[in-house]
Amino acid sequence: MSRPRKAPPAFSPAAAEVLLEHVGEVECVMFPGIGLGEDWRFEAEDIVGQALLVGGECVHLSVFPSSEASSPVGRGGRIAPPSRRRRRRTGPTDEVL
Repeated sequence: MSRPRKAPPAFSPAAAEVLLEHVGEVECVMFPGIGLGEDWRFEAEDIVGQALLVGGECVHLSVFPSSEASSPVGRGGRIAPPSRRRRRRTGPTDEVL
């Protein structure tokens, strides 16, 4: 009997580093957090996401592909991208960082 082969990692540390560098280059729009911190949202041609910063430290980061072609939900999905949710929110802190 042969041993089962291990699947290669789906996302390497090098790929994570490249992604984080790219996220760092995207303009963010800041909103006050619902609880603590600041909600930073961003959208680029290829990615969309948000981060929660508390005391200047990123405590949560979500990044997703922005192309509908690569999205598992696709057109007609129920989850609105942050760009659409952002348009629904208005307020004095709608500044681009």
